[in-house]
Amino acid sequence: MFEANAHSNWMIRWKPIPPTLLNHVSRVAEQEFGIRDITTIRQVDEWEQMSNNFRLTARGGTFLVRKNIVATLSRIEASTSILQYLHNAGVAVPQLISAIDGRHCVEYEDSYWQVFGFISGNHFRGTLEELIQAAKAVAKMHSALASFPEPRRIPNADAVMPLEFDTQTVMSSFRGENQFERTLIGQKDFLENTIRYIREVVADLGRMRQQALHGDIHPQNFLFHNSACAAIIDFGNSFFGPLMDDVAMACHRLTRQYVVHQKKRPWPKTLSPGLRSFLEAYMTIHPLSDEELGFLPVFMTDLLFRKLLNNIRTYIQGKRTAEIAYTQHQRFVNFMDEIHAVETELYSFGL
Repeated sequence: MFEANAHSNWMIRWKPIPPTLLNHVSRVAEQEFGIRDITTIRQVDEWEQMSNNFRLTARGGTFLVRKNIVATLSRIEASTSILQYLHNAGVAVPQLISAIDGRHCVEYEDSYWQVFGFISGNHFRGTLEELIQAAKAVAKMHSALASFPEPRRIPNADAVMPLEFDTQTVMSSFRGENQFERTLIGQKDFLENTIRYIREVVADLGRMRQQALHGDIHPQNFLFHNSACAAIIDFGNSFFGPLMDDVAMACHRLTRQYVVHQKKRPWPKTLSPGLRSFLEAYMTIHPLSDEELGFLPVFMTDLLFRKLLNNIRTYIQGKRTAEIAYTQHQRFVNFMDEIHAVETELYSFGL
């Protein structure tokens, strides 16, 4: 548990791009956004295949050009409206740059493109100072989003990553031809029981606060510059749902990175102070009730299982190999053990 993973790579690196792609990005920037006298273009060198972000330096300054590969226009428009609202509310988020015709998103050769003001920095590394700053930044974001107008325009969690899953039908289609399928067959009861438990508990929590959310808070969706939190980024998975969904993900993923960053210190000695530091910092800005805090592990499990089931769906659809799907699945199962550890710590806090 609490081992470093791909999201633990905090330093951002940039790589040169081939001439064809260089010309492509240049044409978008010049023709659609009016950016002239471009001197350099570099692509972010990160593990996610969908990281089609480019740092572009020109006469007018430095910009971040983003090519949206899989996002639909409606999803882009939803995240754009949230981004604009948060920027106007004084929350540290990237600033959108308008195209020549005033749009914030343009279609160019079968892809949607956006441009942002460039924010220098690296991702969340996991120091105590960064953990406290990140918690406060998330709390400020949530406080602002509580008043987001027309939140129902944002898709709900079930639309983004549904929890509905016909385990019987899916399992009957597996033949145990690879390690991923054999693992799922062996975990059939575990999957069914956990999904049933989440549905029953969450269905009884309709009274919990509902609002627009970020939807994907993890270490690489923060930028830190000179030890200060410069921005929360990537609102492409934003949705409308229980506030505790976002709090749960932030609490788990940021606290775990704090634990990972301690390196030689064993996790049982670092998890408790990390959890306390995150929650205390968050609640100085955006208080939570004892009931909400008590259900943190349930919401952590809910979000984790939505991702786990989405991984299975992606494999069934032929969009992910068995090897990659298995690696992702094992990562999620390890996260379940971490959530149990978090639950134990919260219980010791009297929650």
